[in-house]
Amino acid sequence: PIPLTWGGIFDKPRWKTALPGRGWSSPIVLGESVWVTAAVPSALSSQTLEKKLAENPYGTQNFQSHATVDLMLLQVELSSGKLQRKLLLASISNPPLIHRLNSYASPTPASDGSTIVCHFGSMGTFAVDTNSGHIRWQKRLAVDELTGPASSPIVWQDRCFIACDGADEQYLVALSLLDGSEIWRTNRPAIDVSD
Repeated sequence: PIPLTWGGIFDKPRWKTALPGRGWSSPIVLGESVWVTAAVPSALSSQTLEKKLAENPYGTQNFQSHATVDLMLLQVELSSGKLQRKLLLASISNPPLIHRLNSYASPTPASDGSTIVCHFGSMGTFAVDTNSGHIRWQKRLAVDELTGPASSPIVWQDRCFIACDGADEQYLVALSLLDGSEIWRTNRPAIDVSD
């Protein structure tokens, strides 16, 4: 059977906090903070949206787009749920089409404790200093994601690994956690986008 209530120590959530934007990424916990990504879009005119959808080689059904999208990293206090910082990482004009069931902030961030890597697909990857909130480096790994970003980065030792699976190319890349430089790239098998 499907659970209908929280159980045991989870009978009542300790706190609930409304956050700006939209994102399907999972939160990560570092010390006394919860970090999560979000995307805050602004609407397109219906005429511009119709034109953009008509130019989509994969059809118009189930796709949406926006005029701009602000890519955010949010810091929430673990004990209280209080929103501590809203860090604007980039403001993207004319972002790519995205599936209606996806968000521009679907990949979950990863961290070594002092740097958080936030991946927003082809719109950018950002390494953020957890203390200052400053962007240490940013990189664009552009592929035609078809339905929007999905792959979450993995941080291991001094490297960040990201699977980039686009309709045009697919690869796994290792980036330096220090400066974002590419250490290596390995091609992945092509995907079939004919369906």
